[in-house]
Amino acid sequence: MKRANIFTVTENYKIKGVKDRRNALPLADIQARIAYDPATGDFTYRIDCTMGKAGETAIWRCRRMDCAGTPYESTRQWELVKYDENHWYDPRKLAFYFVNGEWPPTNTWVAGGRKYDYSAAGLQLMVTGKLPTPQPEPRKDFVVETNTVASTKGFFARLFGL
Repeated sequence: MKRANIFTVTENYKIKGVKDRRNALPLADIQARIAYDPATGDFTYRIDCTMGKAGETAIWRCRRMDCAGTPYESTRQWELVKYDENHWYDPRKLAFYFVNGEWPPTNTWVAGGRKYDYSAAGLQLMVTGKLPTPQPEPRKDFVVETNTVASTKGFFARLFGL
């Protein structure tokens, strides 16, 4: 069962604990509450908790607003996995943690295949400053038909007899 988890970040209502390596919970504690499917990249709650019911998605979509409730001009949404009120995790880093049993080393980041794809097959560990290798998009076979139309005189050419 999935639901749309939206968390609006304002100046007064901020995400408290976005963790990477600092003060990260042990993997066994996270796995007791959150399940990860490496094939699809889905994070779901394993047990009923205050964040959600068992089977619901543990990924929350966050968007930035100002204190008046208006979206910022460069509003973008990003996703985080919510363990509890004080523990939010980057899904790609958390997927790397689930697959390898340890956090990515310092001065590295985890790149993925496509946007919002957290499957284990698409994860790449990158040194900070380098761009990931692009993932090939699935090929779609299609035929392009072009029909040429005989050129005709325009409105003004006909109007002025050119």
